[in-house]
Amino acid sequence: MTPNLRYNKSLTRKLIKSIPDSEFKPTLLNIEWNMENGNNVYGLKHEGLFKTTVFFLQRIEENRYRLVVSDGQPICSFYIIDDIEKFLNVVGVEILELDNAQEIRKALEETVIVPNTGIMIINEDEIFIYDHANY
Repeated sequence: MTPNLRYNKSLTRKLIKSIPDSEFKPTLLNIEWNMENGNNVYGLKHEGLFKTTVFFLQRIEENRYRLVVSDGQPICSFYIIDDIEKFLNVVGVEILELDNAQEIRKALEETVIVPNTGIMIINEDEIFIYDHANY
């Protein structure tokens, strides 16, 4: 099947607005260790006027990650990250303070088999999120 990618301007804007202000950005090694041994959930959060969009970082295999996007809807979106090193340098992630972190970690582990709904690309420090749509 040929990919049919559509630029998601709204979600890209939300991701850019959720970039942490802090100078400290965790490294890939730090993130991998905490995901395996800790109880931390990494990601970003964009709080809008009416709803909050949360970007969870999900490890799907060795050096392959994706963003799981939840905006309060019953169905999440899964965006494969083209280059995790670029993503961490340009966007970065932070530890999300959640009341139900254990449940989220379990849900992220169980949804590894769910197919991707799009791709997140960084080209020369510019962020692009594309949705894959069948029609």
